[in-house]
Amino acid sequence: LYEQTNGAKGAYVVATNSSWGLNNADPLNAPLWCAFYDTLGLSGILSAASTANNDVNIDVVGDLPTGCSSEYMVSVTATNNADVRTFSGYGQTTVDLGAPGEDVRTTAAGGQYTTTSGTSFAGPATAGAIALAYSAPCASLAAISHSDPALAAQMVRDAIFNGVDPVSNLT
Repeated sequence: LYEQTNGAKGAYVVATNSSWGLNNADPLNAPLWCAFYDTLGLSGILSAASTANNDVNIDVVGDLPTGCSSEYMVSVTATNNADVRTFSGYGQTTVDLGAPGEDVRTTAAGGQYTTTSGTSFAGPATAGAIALAYSAPCASLAAISHSDPALAAQMVRDAIFNGVDPVSNLT
């Protein structure tokens, strides 16, 4: 709707976050669910997906949606302040990157602050990074995002993948 009305209606969406899913689920049993991310991607929307909150190899045990093979989904595990994954899912082929998700400082009731952990912090941080990349004043990316939104999404994804710090704990 946004593109059809030249921005007069709708919203310019470039990222979604999936901080939910099914542990130990086989993506082959959910082809429509996995295809959902391809459909979004063709419209220029990247999806950040939080992996399991347990120390399992997603390549072996499965997970939805992070086990889906869409090139428009960024599968995210949680790391601590030293870029170490301690409690969250991993997988050489199914998990793309790590983001802060352990002992995250956040607000609490009564105007207080607390810390909490979960991959549901890492996924939204990644979705935010995607949105931030689109917000950069880059006329060529803006033009591509309207003329070929799928290509723009792939370019932003590739820029994020090329910009991560390789750490031994996440290989």
